[in-house]
Amino acid sequence: MTSLKVLNEKEYSATGIGRFQECRRKFHYEYVERYEPVKKGEGLRAGTLLHVGQECYWNGHNLKAAMSAMNGEATELGYTDDPLLLPKVNAYLRGYYHRWEHIDDVQNSNRYQVLAVEHEFSYPSGVDGVMFAGKIDGVLYDTAENVTIMLEHKGTSNKQAQDISSAYWDHLQMNTQLYLYADYLTKKYSRPVQALWDVTITSKSKPSGKKKIAKRKSETPEEFAQRKLDNMETIEDYENRLTMTYIEDSSRYVRKRIPILEHRLKYKMEELQEIVREMQSDFNPVRNVTACSSFGGCTYMDVCLGYTTLEDSARFQKRIKPNKKPKTEELPF
Repeated sequence: MTSLKVLNEKEYSATGIGRFQECRRKFHYEYVERYEPVKKGEGLRAGTLLHVGQECYWNGHNLKAAMSAMNGEATELGYTDDPLLLPKVNAYLRGYYHRWEHIDDVQNSNRYQVLAVEHEFSYPSGVDGVMFAGKIDGVLYDTAENVTIMLEHKGTSNKQAQDISSAYWDHLQMNTQLYLYADYLTKKYSRPVQALWDVTITSKSKPSGKKKIAKRKSETPEEFAQRKLDNMETIEDYENRLTMTYIEDSSRYVRKRIPILEHRLKYKMEELQEIVREMQSDFNPVRNVTACSSFGGCTYMDVCLGYTTLEDSARFQKRIKPNKKPKTEELPF
C-alpha cells in the first residue's frame, strides 16, 4: 500500500492529480518513489522552449530577444542533442510573432492589463493540510467586462484543435488544470474568470528530399544511397521551409476564450477534493493497463513487466528535490 504522507509537502498540482487518475502505479513511481525519465520526450522539450519564447512575448520583448532567450534555455537544459528541435521551435516562435504581434487585441489594447506572467501559486484545497498549486502562463484583466483572464499556452499535433467546435475544445469542460486555476483566480480576485487557450499546432515533419530521385542502372547501391543523402535539404533549409509554413498558415495558431460557469466549477472542485482525499489515503498502486499504450506507450512498461527496475534501468533517474522557492502568491483563503 502507498500513502502520500511519505512526502514532505502536500501540494498537489493538476499534473500530479492527472497522473494519479491516469495510472496509480505510474503516479507511485514519479511522485512517491520520485523517479523520472532521464531524457524528456520531444513534445515536452518543445513545449518547454516555446513557453520561454511566449513568456518573452507577453512581457513585451521583441522576436530577437525571445529567440535568444529560447535558444539559451535549450543550451542550459542540454536540449541541443536533437538537431531538429531548435529548428522546429524557432519556426513556431517566428510564426507566433507573425500571427499575433500586430493584430493582438489583448496585447495592443488598453482594454486588457497583463497582471502576471508565469505566475506561481498555492492555496488551500478544502481538504485538511493539503494545498493546490500550479503555475499560470499569464493572468490578464479585461477592464471592459470586469473579467480575469487565465492565459494558457498549449502545443499539440492534434489538428482537431484548428476546429473550435471539435472534441478537443469540448474536452476542456472537464479539464483539471483549467478549473483548478480558475478556482484560484476566482478566489484571489473575487470576480468572474475566463480562460484564454492559446494553441500552437506543432509539426511532425522532418527534412525531405529536394527532388524525387530514382536509382540509376549504372550506379551501385552505395552510390545511390549517397546521392539520396546529398539530395536531402540541410537543417538550415528545413528550418527556413518550416518557418515559411508557419508564417503563411495562420490556422496553425488558434485562440479561444472559454467562460468558466459557476456550477461546473463547483462540481469539478468537489471532484478534485474527493480525488485528493483518496491520494492521501493508503492506496494500492495498481496498474491501469488501458493507459499503457497512451501517447505512444508508457515509459515505465519494462519496469511494470519486470524486465528491469527503476534502480537498474539507465532510462530513469532519481528526481532531486529542489530547494523550495517562495511562491509568487500563497493565499490564506
